[in-house]
Amino acid sequence: PYPYLALASVGLAWWGQVVFEGINSQKAHSGIFKSVIFHLRHHDKAKALLGNDIHYDAERHPSVQGSVNMFKGKADLEFTVEGDKGKATVKFIGNRGEDDWHSRVFEL
Repeated sequence: PYPYLALASVGLAWWGQVVFEGINSQKAHSGIFKSVIFHLRHHDKAKALLGNDIHYDAERHPSVQGSVNMFKGKADLEFTVEGDKGKATVKFIGNRGEDDWHSRVFEL
């Protein structure tokens, strides 16, 4: 029975990792996530703080905290971005209006 428990534990751990990575990947590929990255790349103060090459590196900072619900039009995201000059944490909370998103919190 003990080898089966070990095998079951490994299987559950693997399954949990796959689910976590899948959910995280969905958040990191959502339209609002890409829009936030776009705005950071073109914002003068963000470029002054982080440099010109602002990007999200999923291998170095794999976790996108929060939630994205495109159907309800709600987003609450927190993640790390990097640039030529350093790295920073981005916090975005917003709601989708009729045509676009409206931010309540957009911090770097």
